[in-house]
Amino acid sequence: MVQLFEYPAVSYALDRIVTGNDLLYSVAYFYGDHDRLSKRMDMLAGDYSEQHPGSKIVCISSYDFMDGAIMSLKYGISESHPVSFRDCDFLIMKDFEVFGGKEGMMQEAYYILDHRLLSKKPFVICADRQPNAIPGLSDRLLTILEGGLIYQY
Repeated sequence: MVQLFEYPAVSYALDRIVTGNDLLYSVAYFYGDHDRLSKRMDMLAGDYSEQHPGSKIVCISSYDFMDGAIMSLKYGISESHPVSFRDCDFLIMKDFEVFGGKEGMMQEAYYILDHRLLSKKPFVICADRQPNAIPGLSDRLLTILEGGLIYQY
């Protein structure tokens, strides 16, 4: 079992996400201290990699996500386009609070996360606050994020 968090219920839910055994949640949303969460998410990516050798794991900050989307739209650089995030085996996106009020980026994030939910591919989102406390976050994204495990760390 993945023992990344102090509470057994959170570790149990993450274990099911990492092992892919009968997903309890497809999405896990963690909020709190940026540095602590970043370290835990790196550990989570490592655990997933150990459980699923050869799998494609994307652990990206929302800033890098936005840069990639802009490069793709502006210069036609397909390698940096977020569409590749739909097809990876496991997605971890950090600093999600930066999407608030950015309509184009929220739309891209929504399509990716919705596709992942429909495909039953797990993802973890991190931010410095709860989803409903992010100013300007769309209702569509709120619905996705609040439908999973939410944990303050």
